[in-house]
Amino acid sequence: MSDEIIKALIELKFTTPTEIQRLSIPSATHKCDILGAAETGSGKTLAFGLPLIQSIQKELIDEDKKENLFG
Repeated sequence: MSDEIIKALIELKFTTPTEIQRLSIPSATHKCDILGAAETGSGKTLAFGLPLIQSIQKELIDEDKKENLFG
């Protein structure tokens, strides 16, 4: 996870991942397909959303680097 995402999670007082988050985030970060089922309020949205945000963040950084290289 990027430092920015970790900082935001700490500011929001998320300190320990739920079971669905602990089991799914590592695979999702590596762009693996995931199928998960858990009860309402278990943290599924964050479990699937964080890797998505990280992927978008990385793409934006990569685009900025290309623009700086090729002006």
